[in-house]
This record gives sequence, C-alpha cells and structure tokens, in this order.
Amino acid sequence: MKDNHPRLKYIRLKKIIKEKIKDGIWRPGDRIFSERVIVEKYGVSRVTVKKAISDLIIEGILEHIPGKKGTFVKDTDNARKETNLIGVAIDDIGDTFGAQMLMGIEDYLWGKKYHPIICNVERNFAKVEEFFLSILSNEIAGVIFAPVIGEDYNRNNKKIIDLLDNREVPFVLIDRYIKGIESSYVITNYRESIKKAIKILINRGHKKILLSLGTECSGMEDSLMGYRDAFSESGLNCGDRLIIRSNDNLLYKNPDPGEINKMRQLIKSAGEFTAFFALNGRLLKTGIDVLLSEGYTPGKNIEFAAHGDVTNMYPPYTNNIIRIIQPAYEMGWEAAKILIENLKRQNRAIVQTILESSIVS
Repeated sequence: MKDNHPRLKYIRLKKIIKEKIKDGIWRPGDRIFSERVIVEKYGVSRVTVKKAISDLIIEGILEHIPGKKGTFVKDTDNARKETNLIGVAIDDIGDTFGAQMLMGIEDYLWGKKYHPIICNVERNFAKVEEFFLSILSNEIAGVIFAPVIGEDYNRNNKKIIDLLDNREVPFVLIDRYIKGIESSYVITNYRESIKKAIKILINRGHKKILLSLGTECSGMEDSLMGYRDAFSESGLNCGDRLIIRSNDNLLYKNPDPGEINKMRQLIKSAGEFTAFFALNGRLLKTGIDVLLSEGYTPGKNIEFAAHGDVTNMYPPYTNNIIRIIQPAYEMGWEAAKILIENLKRQNRAIVQTILESSIVS
C-alpha cells in the first residue's frame, strides 16, 4: 500500500474489503482473510487490520459469529434479527429529572414488551461513544439518546448519529436536538418557558436580570433566545454584560475552583442586577455561593429563578424561587412511543414533539 499514514492505511484497507464484497469475491456468509493473511498480503500492521475490521463490523458489513472462528461478511438481507432491546443513553439518572425520564421510557417499553439497556451519560462523550460502539456490535431494535452536553456539541453528537445511521438503527433524541440533523425528538419549550419566567421577573420590577448560561447545547441556546425575547417584547434592553456563561461540567460533585472564580469575575463585571436566573441547579448553587461570598443577600436584594426542580436544593435560598419544571416522565414516555411506533412502520416518520414546561412562581 502506498499511503504511509496509519489513518490512510486503514481507510484504504476498508475500501479494499468493501470492493471485494461488492465484486462478489466475498459473498454474504463468507469468511474473509485472517488478520495474519491481511497483514502479509497488504503490508499493514495488525493494529490497522483490527481498526478496519472493527469499523466494518460497526457499519454492519462484517460480523463475528458466536462459535465460529474468523470474520464473516454479514448477510445484509437478513441482518436485523427480531430483538426487543432498546439502547437508552440519558443524563444523570441519579437526579430527579433523569430518574423520572427513565421511568417514563421504561414504563412505555415494558407495556410493549421491549426492554432498555441503559447508559448513565454523566456528560461524558467518550463513555457514550463506547456504549454505542458496544451495543451496535449486537442486535438492537432502536435507541433513545440525549445528546451529550459539552464542547463541540454538534460535531461530537453528529458522530453518534452517523454510527446509528450507518447501521440503520432508528433513534429518537430526547431533551435536546442537534442543529442540522433532521431527526425525531422530544423536547420541552425552552425558549417559550424562559421568556415567560423572565417576564414574571420583569413584571415584579426587575429591569436588570443576570442570566447564567452553561455549556453549549440546544437547550442553552434556545433559553438565551427566550431571555432576549422577553426583554425585547417588554421594550427593554437586556445588555450583553448581564449574560454570563460558565462550563457547568466543571461545577458538579467536586467543583473546579478556577471555574468558580471565573463565574465570580463574570458576576462582578456584569454590574448592577436585582435578579439572578440560572439555567440549571449547578449554576444556581455556584451562583448563590459566589454572591454570598461577595456580600449579597439572596432573597432580599437579589431574587432568584432557575430552570429545573431546585426546590430545597440550597435552603433557605431555593425554597420558594421561580422555577421551570419540565415534564420529565412524559418526555420519556413520548420518546419511547415514537420509537416503538416507528419500528412498526416500513417508512420511518420524523416526529418532533415539543412539550410544555410548567412555571412555579
């Protein structure tokens, strides 16, 4: 092989194997050359061979067959066996929101005789990618997936979608969507609910409301638009200094001191404000800690509001604040319903459902 770069070598090797299958040299059910023969025949390393074969297994072109040695061309005409297993990858199932969402998914699936294989995402893209690589090497009927919050949100999550598309595995996104990907999803009305909550604060006399954003994802960006909508429709200027963004992935369990200090500096730079709106519990708790350390009196000279069920998270400061509550159980139920109904269709439909959150004030 002429290309010396390892990545080019394994891509070239994949192409050679695909061409042999396309030309009928290797037919469905045939065993391809052993790794040793491929190494000798094409002058590549065993690592390159393993990578090429692994990719082709994920793409549904090759397979390992239990009880048989070697790698075989997959019979694509009969590749998808009947299975009742559903891959589910969602955020922290240890909190109320994640637990309720999972309960909705499981309840619907159980009624239809399907069962979830669960990945507790924890905003860890590498973990989710490994999970999907594992389950896609086996038979699985479909997937319910909450796109992973983090840097390069769209690009990273598109890698997962590409894996699913390559195997023609039906999927439904939940809680978030991915820009540029036309897919089924179940989300809540982030933009509209944030707008309504901000307007409640404005009607209470707050003209300077600090918005605390987290790491990039569709929910954060839609929420920012809702914040701007509320001020625009009220004839007010929100001011960019009152919009701050933190890496909330670093504000969980063992909060990073550097990220806390970053939020402190952003709050100081924001100038005067009388209300603090946090887009999740991590941002809210860190914001309260920072404001307390800076001499503010939360609840007296600063009113709080948050996206999420943060009641009693940080008593007494979060006991009775304005909060947006998502219908987590219903989201899980609807996502499972869309997926199972699509499994029964010959031509899968794209179904996009937006549920309404409630505002407690």
